[in-house]
Amino acid sequence: MARTKQVPPSKFDVGKAQAHVSIIAPGQPKIEIPGGPAQTVPSYVNVSSPLEVKNIFCILCRDLRGNLNMFTCDECPRVICTRCVDVPPNYIGELKETDVKFRCILCHTALMKKLDKPTPYYGFLRGGKPVLPFFLPICTQLETSRRSEISASHILIIHFTLVDHATVWSPADMMYQFLVPYFPHGGLCKLDVVFDLGSPEKIKGYYEQCKLANDILSQDHHKFVCVITTRTDDDGDPFIGHTMQDESGYYSSVSVPEFLDVLFKPWQDVITRAKDTTLIFMGC
Repeated sequence: MARTKQVPPSKFDVGKAQAHVSIIAPGQPKIEIPGGPAQTVPSYVNVSSPLEVKNIFCILCRDLRGNLNMFTCDECPRVICTRCVDVPPNYIGELKETDVKFRCILCHTALMKKLDKPTPYYGFLRGGKPVLPFFLPICTQLETSRRSEISASHILIIHFTLVDHATVWSPADMMYQFLVPYFPHGGLCKLDVVFDLGSPEKIKGYYEQCKLANDILSQDHHKFVCVITTRTDDDGDPFIGHTMQDESGYYSSVSVPEFLDVLFKPWQDVITRAKDTTLIFMGC
């Protein structure tokens, strides 16, 4: 069956899905660690399984406004709205029959390239044969590549920052600001983690506090993006925190493998559950 779905008007609330975690200083917005009990992240992160998510934005016009009907592709997660494909009203009933499949224009062009055989785009198929007696008109320009997708899979962005290392802007902030309009119903979460791991006692406290943050992240995330901002010594080893209990002490550096092992240990479950993981390491 060529499925359709109703989608509500878009709501571009840039700040609604952002959470902050401070490992060493209480009083950060949304979540306070260790200044008090961790607050629950609002329910906007609880949507359907990322492996079953269909796109909610039309792949052609990249819009979901105006309560448009969407045709969902049976071969990929993409959808196309009824404003971008011209389907005569008298054929709608037949196209909703259970044995009718919809193939989006990007899957069609990919198939043409694979078979090396240009064919008209009919969109709706029954048993591999066109349902419509004419090709399906596309009412907009196809500006995206065959590999393009406006995905609604859950994404978790964690920005780890060395204590007392001031940052004005980061790839994590830029990524979040760019992506958040494409998640009007949730599924995008950003955490800021400030780390100070210069002693065994601090590492132990870090593990305990990160467990609270992990408990908040009850929803599995399809993609995990980790951004690390720190400084390095003359040998290129990253600083992991202050050497003394006094936060004004000198920084301590460790090898990269040891640094990553200590930093990521309490987040291992999050990393393991994610299908795709990206690491951005920034050191100076």
